[in-house]
Amino acid sequence: MGETLEVLHERIRVLKELEARRKESQNTYVPYERQNEFHVQGVEYAERCLMAGNQTGKTYSGAMECYFHLSGNYPKWWRGLKYTKAPVIWVGGDTGETIRDTTQRLLLDRPGKLQEDTYAGILPKRIIIGDPKPALGTPNLFDHVKIRHVDGNVSYCYFKAYAKDRQKWQ
Repeated sequence: MGETLEVLHERIRVLKELEARRKESQNTYVPYERQNEFHVQGVEYAERCLMAGNQTGKTYSGAMECYFHLSGNYPKWWRGLKYTKAPVIWVGGDTGETIRDTTQRLLLDRPGKLQEDTYAGILPKRIIIGDPKPALGTPNLFDHVKIRHVDGNVSYCYFKAYAKDRQKWQ
């Protein structure tokens, strides 16, 4: 049993990594019909709209599509547009607070969780490069996050509020 402390720490690290990957593989998102139509239409249309009632998965399906594109890790059932190279993606919302509390929360969990082992965002912690860059003006809102794409390059996800006027979007 004479294992060194270093070996024990390495075993703990490997077990934590395996647990994180197990949780990641349990991502069971399967879109319902309207969500799937939305995803598939990405092949033909650069701009799409998913209109549905409250709490029906609009934001979640958009966040999942964002994850697929940022990572390049598409599920077998995916029939939408595929990015073979690391993209730059803009995630928009009415205000910084709206973005922080909806899409950013889904992709990256709640503020401060990136440093914890209990991280539960859609984006797996292991593909996030460095710390997300904080945005100015809105507490706990990120300006952008860098993601490792399957092609080996870096994808960028920027969070932008419509309230910032046209100049912010140019």
